[in-house]
Amino acid sequence: MKKHLSVISNLLIVLQILLLFCSFVDPNSFPNWLTITGRMHPLLLHLPVSLVLLNIPVYFLTVAKNQSENNSELYKTLLAYTALLATLTAFAGLFLASGGEYDEQLLFKHKWLSIGVAILSHLQLYLFQWQGNNRKIWIALTSSIAILMIIGSHFGGVLTHGEDFLTISLEEKQVSQFPAITSESTVYDVAVAPIIATKCASCHNASKQKGRLNMSDFNSLSKGGKTGALFVAGDPNKSLLIERILLSLDDKKHMPPRGKAQLTSDEMMLFTKWIEKGGSNTSLYHSLEENDSLKIITDKVRVIETKTESTKTYSFKAASPEVIESLNSPFRRILPIAANSPALSVKFFLKEKFNIKMLEECSAIKEQVVEINLSGMPVDDQVIPLLTQYENLEKLNLNGSQVTGKNLKEFTKLKHLNQLSLTGTAVDVNTLMELKTSSIS
Repeated sequence: MKKHLSVISNLLIVLQILLLFCSFVDPNSFPNWLTITGRMHPLLLHLPVSLVLLNIPVYFLTVAKNQSENNSELYKTLLAYTALLATLTAFAGLFLASGGEYDEQLLFKHKWLSIGVAILSHLQLYLFQWQGNNRKIWIALTSSIAILMIIGSHFGGVLTHGEDFLTISLEEKQVSQFPAITSESTVYDVAVAPIIATKCASCHNASKQKGRLNMSDFNSLSKGGKTGALFVAGDPNKSLLIERILLSLDDKKHMPPRGKAQLTSDEMMLFTKWIEKGGSNTSLYHSLEENDSLKIITDKVRVIETKTESTKTYSFKAASPEVIESLNSPFRRILPIAANSPALSVKFFLKEKFNIKMLEECSAIKEQVVEINLSGMPVDDQVIPLLTQYENLEKLNLNGSQVTGKNLKEFTKLKHLNQLSLTGTAVDVNTLMELKTSSIS
């Protein structure tokens, strides 16, 4: 055991000297293979945090209660691995920061607080080996490590999630917060900016600039990122913003990335028409004609996003529980959308197990189905006539499917359909424009 601890202690000396050296090196000079290892930082950081907290009860249950040789060795092992993991986590953080996408001041504070935790953790091991159970030293070092860890974790959270990541709101947060329209309101202020704030700014803000892009205000947005301008005024087809939001959901460059709230087809259309009209922050909302396509899509987005959800009642009868049970399987789940509601939601899982017959079988409950989720399933345009048989359908998810949109207008037959998700499909902006007169979002 002593030899084992000696090896770790010597390894820590080497690693921490190297860590201090790397802290003063330009992060952009790190080789690519090192920057990739930085992605381990979010995973590793939980380990030293847990061990620092575990340090306290272990100390009181072992060393403080009975300072036997076995207890001391056990506690030294805990301290050694706490210091080792804190050092490796700090290394990964340095490599992660090499992308140059974070606020420099916040990054500076987070970096040195994290390095401080690593060095103090090693110092605690060294002093325990030298001084033994010195309660005053233990309290001073443990308190210092905990304080540095808490403050450093806070700055890390701000870097990753923004300044309000710990803010608790007593009000339910809406998908987008739209300001009231006044005589001086611009299209950018009343529609474009709120959507950016909700679905883009978490990764592209003053503190965290993925791709060196800051979308927190119009001036920053106009500067673009490391790949150039975000949009070309008057030409959405040559604009990087439109290109990225229309990429397949599986594409690493698709924006917003998988796992984040996606733009609706109407929000995509809003960005397209806004850029087409010049992409400015000075175009007044009230200067637009009633039949202007930008005004139409602006009004539509604002109405859809700000409407509140309420418990909806349905006039149709509930489907037989026996029928629902017979249709449920590991790859197809049918559930009521709310307690005691006759309306049903159908979701399919695992594309390798999917076949069109699984959807056809649901015709036995087509009156009750109001939501269908075919995200990622191997369906194409031939599925659209089958879906139009679900006359009460309200929400349809075709993200990541093979739908091209050539017969998308058939969905206008569904009078209750108000949400259609087509992210990651071949459906283009022009095809979506054909649906602008419907209530589909």
